Amino acid sequence: MKGALLVMGISLVMGQQFQQVRQVSSPAVLLASSGDFRQERRDFQGNQFNNNFQENNQAQNFRQVGFQNNQERQFSLDSQRQLQQDNQNTQFRFNDFAQDRRQEFSNQQNLFRQAEGAQFLEGDFEPLNLPSGASLLMGQIDTSFQCADRPYGYYADERNDCRVFHVCNPYLFSDGRIETHQYSFMCGEGRVFDQEKLTCVEEFAAIPCQESSFHYSKNAEFGLPEEKF
Repeated sequence: MKGALLVMGISLVMGQQFQQVRQVSSPAVLLASSGDFRQERRDFQGNQFNNNFQENNQAQNFRQVGFQNNQERQFSLDSQRQLQQDNQNTQFRFNDFAQDRRQEFSNQQNLFRQAEGAQFLEGDFEPLNLPSGASLLMGQIDTSFQCADRPYGYYADERNDCRVFHVCNPYLFSDGRIETHQYSFMCGEGRVFDQEKLTCVEEFAAIPCQESSFHYSKNAEFGLPEEKF
């Protein structure tokens, strides 16, 4: 009897387990499970696509930013090269301008020396030891005037249109020898030496230059006592 009851109990338990297996393994349950799996797979694939799309967008943005940066760097380099080229061109133009100015100045100096008729760099001087530039103002200067045997005094130089005058100064040496030194001067521009007044005056106010020699005796008054009134 107990054996029969034991067998029946085992059969009931096994039947319930078999029924549970049949319920779990039914087509509806399996179909639902398969649908859920497919939905999860689709969700996973969708998420993966979205992730890939975002990654691609980020990569594209990185490439765009990198391209813009490269363009900006290239523009900066081109600007620097252009600035250097402009500076170099400016320096070339300045050098050419400076060279032209130096050449122009040199030409002017040469013309000035030729007009003066004197080579100052070689140690030459103006005729009669007149101030520098006398030949440029007066042209050809006559040097024939001589102080020899003339008393002390001031003498207009008629051959130079009285624009030049001379001071004759005799020296008496202890041995009785007399030696007269000559000093030559030039009146300012527009002025001549008036032999009567013994000074440079405006040309219109002076006596005629060709009459100057008639007034050389004016020098005899040097050393005479002044008249008192």
